[in-house]
Amino acid sequence: MPPHSPPQCGHIIPPPVASTAYSDAPSTHLPPPAQAPSNAIDPVNFTALEGMVNQLAANMNTNMAELMAMLFPSAG
Repeated sequence: MPPHSPPQCGHIIPPPVASTAYSDAPSTHLPPPAQAPSNAIDPVNFTALEGMVNQLAANMNTNMAELMAMLFPSAG
């Protein structure tokens, strides 16, 4: 069975930067794209997301309790 290669770290290679030193074209600066206001919150999606987070937290608590019971069984 071939050995497994270790998982790659999260190294991110920065994108190449276009240099204008060797270019005859003038550099142009584009305005940023229009964005929705940061304070706009969709209450329906927010409530659904909140419910999912609460359910995940409850599942995590249950799983941790089961794990602890398997690791440290009661002597009683």
